[in-house]
Amino acid sequence: MMSFPEHTEDDLFTLHEKDEAVADFVALVGHQLQEAFLNRKASDKITMQSIAEALDLDRSRIHRCLSGSSNLTLASVAELIWALRGKPRFEIDLDEDDGHGRNFVKPAIKSLQPAAQTQVGGRIFRQSEQNWSNAPESAK
Repeated sequence: MMSFPEHTEDDLFTLHEKDEAVADFVALVGHQLQEAFLNRKASDKITMQSIAEALDLDRSRIHRCLSGSSNLTLASVAELIWALRGKPRFEIDLDEDDGHGRNFVKPAIKSLQPAAQTQVGGRIFRQSEQNWSNAPESAK
């Protein structure tokens, strides 16, 4: 016999942290797609029908994608962005737990790898983020 965990009345309207993060991300992507469509519609008079034709889909499918009533795959998102003549960006900000259940954003790390080096004509050059420079004598 299967048993289910006990739930209090407060649990009925509470999203777990994971579910809330997923919902927030899906909503963010949906809002950005809608905003991109509205911008293209205003500037280039693009329509859902023209997007549908570019993607060889029904206009109703495009409507469901842009209204948020359809689950989208990454491929579907990429196709919609392509049809809107856009370029997608994707970024992940990693959080760290401070040991007390509170998360904070870890500062960006410049580089985890040592600077690249090359040798030209007996001289060693090291690449920094900006440019190539002579390596110090100790590196030779």
